[in-house]
Amino acid sequence: MKKINIIKNFNKKKKIIFILGVLLLILIIAIIALYISEKGFRDWIDVNILRKNVTEDDTQTINLNTDKNNQIHVFGKYIAILNDKAITLFNSYGEKVSVIDGVNINSALFDSSDKYLAIAENRGHELCLILDKTYLWNTAIEGEILQIHVNQNGYVAVVTTDVTNKSIITCFNSEGKKLFTSYFSTTTIIDASVSNDNKNIVIGEVDTSGTIIKSSIKILSIENAQKDAENTIIYTYNLEDSSLITNVQYHDKNQISCVYDNGIGIINNNEYKQIIK
Repeated sequence: MKKINIIKNFNKKKKIIFILGVLLLILIIAIIALYISEKGFRDWIDVNILRKNVTEDDTQTINLNTDKNNQIHVFGKYIAILNDKAITLFNSYGEKVSVIDGVNINSALFDSSDKYLAIAENRGHELCLILDKTYLWNTAIEGEILQIHVNQNGYVAVVTTDVTNKSIITCFNSEGKKLFTSYFSTTTIIDASVSNDNKNIVIGEVDTSGTIIKSSIKILSIENAQKDAENTIIYTYNLEDSSLITNVQYHDKNQISCVYDNGIGIINNNEYKQIIK
């Protein structure tokens, strides 16, 4: 008897599922027919669902005070606008979601990865890190800040210069602790990137001291640098003479893309391979 009841219940569920499926199919057919036959309905679907033919009047807007020095950067799910030493965050609908005060920066350098946003004073000394809507930390940097780079875990690399060294690179963890500083007296760091596992930093540097431009790519070990500041470099690749490095970037599985003025290469497991020449 119990087995018969189970079979009946199972058959009943199958009928319900079948009926719901038929109703869903009828609904889809009705929507398609309405979309084809009714221009008003079709226009509403195109604009609000399919996002076709979107005009300026259909889009969300953020009104800016043109009297202020508005500096804008997009990171995570926010649009960040810096002015008057405060960052105002807007969502994708143009709605204000948060205001972060105390950002003592006038002319900003931005870099972001995932939910992290690093901001620094261009040619200045102030550096700060923001996570989502939270102001994590700020610090004063020695020398003039030229570049900043942050990875998806909040590790920040800062490139500076001073009267003695052409380039200095300093690394901070997500809590604002300085991990190491390396000095480059004769070469200029063009670009840098922190690995997603927080273990290494890759830099692209240029030596213009001679008659021929010499570019090289170096990988610095963050762990080694904390033990011995003179033993940071674990890999070096020298590009062909006159090649000018322009960009280096860590990707998944610690692959590094290297872009220069006449080619593109990849570094994987400390082996360089040219892709385009």
